[in-house]
Amino acid sequence: MSYAQMVFERQPRTHLFMLFVIGRQFRVLRWDRSGVVVTPLIDYVLYPDLLYDFLWRIGRASMAQLGLDPTAKLIKPGSDEYKKMDELAKKVATDLVAKRRMVVANGDENNVFAYVREKFEKSLEEDWPRWKLSVPQEDGSMRYFLVGKPTFTTSSLVGRATQGYVAMDPLAKEPKKQLVWLKDAWRAFYDLVEAEGVVLQQLKNASVQGIPTLVCHGDLPGQATVTPDIWEKNQKALEEEQKRAAEKKLKRTTRKKQKQKRAARTTAVGVPAVAPPAASAGAAVPASAASGTKRRRDEVDDQQALLPPPHGVEGSKADDVDDKCPLRRDRHYRIVVEEVGLPLENFEDSHHLVSVIYDCIGAHKQAATAGILHRDISGGNILIYPKIVQDPDNPGCNIVMMNGLLTDWELSKDIKVKGRARRARQPERTGTWQYMSIALINEPTKAVEISDELEAFFHVLLYYAVRYIKSNCKDVPAYMELYFEAYRIYGGRYRCGSLKTFTITTGELHTSESTRSVIRFGSALDHIFRTILRWLKAHYDVHEDKYIWKGDEGSASRNTESDRSGRGKGLVAYFDASVDVDDMDDAPSPEAQKLHSEQTLKDAQKLCRHDNMLVLLYTRLTADSSSKSDWPTTDKVPDQCPDDSEKNLEVVPSGALGTLNDNDSNKRLKSNSGAAVPVQHPPQTPPRKGHHSSIGIVDSGFASGSRPAAGSCPS
Repeated sequence: MSYAQMVFERQPRTHLFMLFVIGRQFRVLRWDRSGVVVTPLIDYVLYPDLLYDFLWRIGRASMAQLGLDPTAKLIKPGSDEYKKMDELAKKVATDLVAKRRMVVANGDENNVFAYVREKFEKSLEEDWPRWKLSVPQEDGSMRYFLVGKPTFTTSSLVGRATQGYVAMDPLAKEPKKQLVWLKDAWRAFYDLVEAEGVVLQQLKNASVQGIPTLVCHGDLPGQATVTPDIWEKNQKALEEEQKRAAEKKLKRTTRKKQKQKRAARTTAVGVPAVAPPAASAGAAVPASAASGTKRRRDEVDDQQALLPPPHGVEGSKADDVDDKCPLRRDRHYRIVVEEVGLPLENFEDSHHLVSVIYDCIGAHKQAATAGILHRDISGGNILIYPKIVQDPDNPGCNIVMMNGLLTDWELSKDIKVKGRARRARQPERTGTWQYMSIALINEPTKAVEISDELEAFFHVLLYYAVRYIKSNCKDVPAYMELYFEAYRIYGGRYRCGSLKTFTITTGELHTSESTRSVIRFGSALDHIFRTILRWLKAHYDVHEDKYIWKGDEGSASRNTESDRSGRGKGLVAYFDASVDVDDMDDAPSPEAQKLHSEQTLKDAQKLCRHDNMLVLLYTRLTADSSSKSDWPTTDKVPDQCPDDSEKNLEVVPSGALGTLNDNDSNKRLKSNSGAAVPVQHPPQTPPRKGHHSSIGIVDSGFASGSRPAAGSCPS
């Protein structure tokens, strides 16, 4: 699998054939982004014609048949396009510095920010191939972009396989538009699932701010995964074989019962038995007579076991998703946008971090008002983008504002269509594990709501605050691992980690369940976290039975000087400024009023709409406080979770729920028996119940032990 992954990383491919030789036997494998098709082991000494046939086919196949992407052309060293890329990567004196409130001269609006050119230059490694990628346009024609090494790439061989490039647009005239962001991915191909570019265009038409600007996009013609089709073909053949076997069994059982019935009518050889009298109304029927007309329960169960499972996502009523196939259908897709953003970890200080989150919540509110939910709020989908605006304090001067940009709308959903909000469109969980709400983790078939999205924003803010801002947390890697990465398995399903659940249900940022130490930042962040946690606690108190899973035991119980001048200016009010946070709540139901206090019910409604969180953040960001510790300018620290930090993730199998032993140096989980429970990394999006394999492996259909027919190898 590692070899296949390396090939896909360096070559634009739709699929890949591999010949796997083991001694005197071999297999043929066909990889695509949905899984792998594998033949049985074939003895090439006994059946050399099959090996010859496969090699003959490979030798005569075109590059596209072998899996090379025909919409990607290799740029050769020394060519004009190769030289143009090298020229564009050179530093220019007019490049702008991306820093908050940096003053820029009039006329610099079209210049390139230095970090964008640096990213492009870094992608032009000598030992990495360069490609000319085709991207469909609205009129059906192709537009070409030049790329080097991807700036971002996913490590998974199967799935969306997203790759992001800082690409050169050869047709652009303005310097700022010569470098754009190109995303290459395999998107889910299901009914009702819109392409990301379609969503961005809809948001643009609705005048939504804080989102990427679409250049062009489209599905690449003829490029879709076929592994699910092969799986369904084999599954259909298997079901037909099982059906024939069941019919034969039923016939044998019927003949046997008919024979027993004839024998029961004869008391002696050649002497017919006296027929029992006909049962009149209300008369009892002898058990012996009744038994001849009934099927045994085990026979009925055998027949029902052969029936295919119902269509639709488990636990839902969707009829447009085929739940029988565990492999996702994907189509190759490319999209280009104007903005090349900075990762969220490039924020300057805590005030900047909160303002970026605030911008993205505002964009999310505008999109939701237009009827579109993002449904994948994560740290990777929140970027920082420098924008040149007029200084509100000096109208004749332009400054740089480092605003938030909410990106990656590929998993979004149009909720304007009646009935679509609660209808599943694809057979898998939506979201990024580290930032998903407890409700979505514990109830995978739950429809995503605004409260889930706002909780995800909270988790993003907490993640980057703990990791990059000064606090009293002594062991940041351990906390990050237990809160964001940990999970539990119970009844074959993934559940939310215990520390995340403990934090939300207690309303305090405890460093662990075994201590009462609370994380403090010594800034306005403390008030923000304390307030949102109060809302979250109330929200889950009201919905505890529905979304809080306790397992067998229960996982939760009932700096420096700052220059704040101008730091809160330039913020857009995405809400009615006359509304107070504590005045915005929905009327609770009569049933809820009987079970919870008035304050709890009031707090529980704070996450039902965006305005409460927006007002909270806006108020803190723009507050003119005399305290110099509200927003320190030097509270950001280097990454406290380096890549080489030890990872031992919490996994609790069914029947082995335990607690973390604080004396254990490697932070492994201890089961109730005292033995260490093995730990493992959770998938980014845990699969559905019953589908725990991360790689879809499909047998090609050769009968085990039989000689396959010549020419049966995949072609």
